[in-house]
Amino acid sequence: MSTTVSSDVTILHTHTARVVRGLAKPFSLEPLVAAVTVNELEKIYKLSIAAYLPDHLDKPILDEDMSFIAPINTDANELDARYVYLTIEPWDIGAHHSYSLWNVEVKYQLGATSPEAEAVLVLYDYEGEAPGGPETPETPRGTVTTVKRSTTED
Repeated sequence: MSTTVSSDVTILHTHTARVVRGLAKPFSLEPLVAAVTVNELEKIYKLSIAAYLPDHLDKPILDEDMSFIAPINTDANELDARYVYLTIEPWDIGAHHSYSLWNVEVKYQLGATSPEAEAVLVLYDYEGEAPGGPETPETPRGTVTTVKRSTTED
């Protein structure tokens, strides 16, 4: 693809839940993501996003505009990625916090003529700041997953 495109995306279902709180150290400061093809013919996909956030923050909010696709460079090669943003409050990454693990489930469908992305890139969007925020040098990278071609229902 190698150019930026927009696609027609309909969010079918979302669910956000705190899985656990009071963790001393997060596994990752970047959101982690897994993607599965639910129905290839109908272009239905499911994302499972895990986010370790300080306990005092409110729950992450999914930006429901998931229409943006653009090329990203990875260690393997260039991939066309769908950008997904979680809006969160900024926090001081260097300070001591206890952390919560949040799980965000998203089921979405592409329009009939919408292009499919080769990967999904999940990034934090900090309230009141540009994505990445000045206090968080690690998180602007986000995490990338490829869309596995399977028809596993949940």
